[in-house]
Amino acid sequence: SVVEMKEKIKSKVVGHKKEKITTAIPNKPNLFQCWKEIMFAQQEFYVRLDSKDKYRESSKFFLKIQAIVLALFLLFFYWMIMMSGIEEIAASAGISSSLLLVYVAILLIIVFPFILLFSLGMLYLNVGIAHLFVLLFNGKEGYAETYKVMAYSTSPNIFAMIPFVNWFSGVYVLVLQVIGIKIRQKLGWAKSIAVIIIPMAIILSIVFILYLKYVWPLILAAGVQ
Repeated sequence: SVVEMKEKIKSKVVGHKKEKITTAIPNKPNLFQCWKEIMFAQQEFYVRLDSKDKYRESSKFFLKIQAIVLALFLLFFYWMIMMSGIEEIAASAGISSSLLLVYVAILLIIVFPFILLFSLGMLYLNVGIAHLFVLLFNGKEGYAETYKVMAYSTSPNIFAMIPFVNWFSGVYVLVLQVIGIKIRQKLGWAKSIAVIIIPMAIILSIVFILYLKYVWPLILAAGVQ
């Protein structure tokens, strides 16, 4: 009958809609999962990055990593102050050592977000320098792709406070940058390495020249006196 046919068509439509609704939506990885993938499966991670997401997710990841590193550094700095004759400093200031420690803690809490924002600004500057060399080597994927690589490649900085290990983590940052530039900017290995190494070599050379010109003469003069 006509009524039965209508019921069959209706059930098929409803069933089709249910299939669409029940399609699984993958969850976004949390901070640790994202960090672990960058550290140990970076090629797959860089390949899978969403080109539509320009800055949001990479900036959030960078700020979270930097916040952890900065918090560890400030805690270590606070501990060093506690261990370095705080009583004498407090006495010269005319306050108790406990009150001085409270003031220092408040000051560190206040400067925390400003240092974090400064690190974000320095990231944009570093990305700008790196992307200039990306353009020189015919990379055409845009500034945002270089930004994502440089932001995510800061993952090893988690180990920045551990002596000796921090040297290896610094090298690993460069490795992650090279891999990321190769994948996201579609450059060869040689060009990707050059994009990272050349600007770093130029900056270090400038710093070394300035050191020889201005700092070294002062050290020699102090030694003569």
